[in-house]
Amino acid sequence: MQPEKQRIITYFIEEARDHLDTIEQGLLDWRNTIENPEIIQEMFLAARAIQGGAAMLNFRGIQKIARFIEKYFQEIQKYPLSADGEVEMLLRQILAALKELLVQLSGNLNLNDELVNQVMLVVEPAEKELERRLKVLTSRMEQMRSRITIKARNEGEYLSLTGQSTLQAISQAIAQVGGTITRRHWQPNEGGEMDLAIEVQMPDFLNLDEIPKAIASTGGTIDNCHLEVLRTCRQCYYYHGHSDVVCALHPDGPEEEFCRDWESRKERTKGQKEWF
Repeated sequence: MQPEKQRIITYFIEEARDHLDTIEQGLLDWRNTIENPEIIQEMFLAARAIQGGAAMLNFRGIQKIARFIEKYFQEIQKYPLSADGEVEMLLRQILAALKELLVQLSGNLNLNDELVNQVMLVVEPAEKELERRLKVLTSRMEQMRSRITIKARNEGEYLSLTGQSTLQAISQAIAQVGGTITRRHWQPNEGGEMDLAIEVQMPDFLNLDEIPKAIASTGGTIDNCHLEVLRTCRQCYYYHGHSDVVCALHPDGPEEEFCRDWESRKERTKGQKEWF
């Protein structure tokens, strides 16, 4: 093996160990971790880093396991799931298999195909069981009626609304009017309950006022709704909602009060609420 490749593999092993430690630390206090989006995000990014490095070096066993962990943490970020001892045990089993492959790799900078196959025989049933449990839980969540917050936009309009519906019904409503859900996540409200926050992108030729109509048609209720027509600068293209900014096209000052092409001055706009 060429010295350069040995160096790259050694570096990957060191990085993978650090990322694995991040995931294992999250599992040490799983009950609190599952309620902390920031820690779940860190675990997701750690798994993604291992997966990416393994893919680059063609270590398919490591890549496959890390990819499953990555997808699992990505999914549970969307749902307020409670701690489950069985889920924790299955995750530990999968991580132990990943660690076993890294130990072998650190020994001779290569993976034995037979060992990889043996490890995967142990891992795959655990992965299938986790997928089954997640599917059951997320299905319940999608059908549970919840408070919702929706932010939607097209080229010339901005819509914000709050109400009550299910994730399943909201998805149907957005698809019905030709929109695309670009982000969805659960967030705690002042009462300690979970609200469903959804961001939507609509094609420029479709009006945003079709969204509340579609939500009502799928059984949702709307508490309040605000639709705003966005203004544009004469030489710029978009509206962003900031006034204390510098425009790349107009360094001597904006030609209109608002412009999405302007770049914020961080020291002067710190703490201002972003739209999305």
